[in-house]
Parts: sequence; structure tokens; C-alpha cells
Amino acid sequence: MANEHDADGGGAGGAGGANFMEEICAHFERHYGASEIVMHEIMSDELHIDVFPIPPSEEWPCWTLHTTGMSERAMDVPPEMADDDEDTSAMQFAEMMIQLPPDWPVLEEDREKAAKTYWPIEWLKRAARLPNEMETWLGVGHTVQFSEPEEEIDSGGFAGMLIMPPLGPEGAGEIELSDGRVVNVLMILPLYRDELDFAVEEGVEALLEKMEEADFSPVVEVGRKSLLAR
Repeated sequence: MANEHDADGGGAGGAGGANFMEEICAHFERHYGASEIVMHEIMSDELHIDVFPIPPSEEWPCWTLHTTGMSERAMDVPPEMADDDEDTSAMQFAEMMIQLPPDWPVLEEDREKAAKTYWPIEWLKRAARLPNEMETWLGVGHTVQFSEPEEEIDSGGFAGMLIMPPLGPEGAGEIELSDGRVVNVLMILPLYRDELDFAVEEGVEALLEKMEEADFSPVVEVGRKSLLAR
């Protein structure tokens, strides 16, 4: 939890995708602003996932957090997911992001207090590791259930997530690395259990229609009404 990372100044340094970390961070800086610290992972398994928090600005009045390290491994994308005239190479690499309200205590130093609001960072890391651990892939429109019922209190009542492309100017959703790889930026939208169930039973498109009707914001809002209760 909160003791799994060490907030450090200095931007793009350390392990966790060291070869291309600077290119990934430069992409986010161009589109969302600069991160002055990095939440370094102290203990890592096969992947070293760091999180970079970009503070609110006039253009983006919210926290934007993104990972590095996920794109060090190619995801196992099924061949049938490719278009007829393409392969799956453009879908194999990704980094995660999430947006939080401007008053979210992202940089809280008190570990006891930080533990209560750390879950979005934990979700970023878990999502970044999921494809490698499960030998699968994540892409736009996927849903992931993270919390068991007893855990939903810790995550503000949310049970899982919908993966969507990020909001932002043209080009924000793809990072072109110097080695020729394309890294997709995947945004986490936390969902309640009934919303997850609805997406599974009725389809993601039906859930997206409800989001559009409700003028849904991608910035996490703890305590918001369920899309099914509007």
C-alpha cells in the first residue's frame, strides 16, 4: 500500500522502463504538464512500475497520474484482434493513467492518512501488471474487476474499472518511441459494481451511452451517483 513507493524529486530517473522513461514522460509533459516527482517502486517483481503525478494546472485543473514500466513487456494480444491489413504490434504496448480531483492528497506524507486515498495509485500499478501476470492484454473498452465487496469501502465504493482512451489534444493517446514502438495511453475510469455488471450484461456501448447522457467526467469522483440511478 502506501509504503510500497517512495516519492522522490527529479522526474524521469531510476529503473522501471529506464530506456524509454524519459520519452514517455516527455509525451505526458507535452499534453498534460510536467511531473516534478516520481513515486518510485521500492520492491518490484518482473516489472518495475513507477507513477508520475502531474499537478493541476489552468489547462488541466486536476491531477493526472501515469505509469512507466508497463510498456517494457509486450501484451499477449490475440491475432484475431488485428485488422485485415495489419498485425497486433500497434496494440501490444501500453501505459496507464488516471485523473483525480485537484484536492486529492496525492502527495500526503502521513502514511496513515495516505493509506486511505492511495487506492488509485494501487489500481494504476495493478492494471499495469495485469497483462504480464495473466498473459493477456488491456485495450479500450475492456472492464476489469478489482475489488471484492469487502474492499469496495477502501476504494470509495468502486469495484473495478473501464479502460478508455484519454481526453486531451490530438495525439495524447499514442506515444511513438524512438525504437519504432507505439505505446497506447489507457485511461482508468472507476466503476461501481452495478455499472460493471451492466457493461457485462448489456455491453460497453450501452454503458457509454449512459455516460454521455450523464455528461460523465473522467476525473474520479468519490460518492458520485451510479450511472444506473440517474
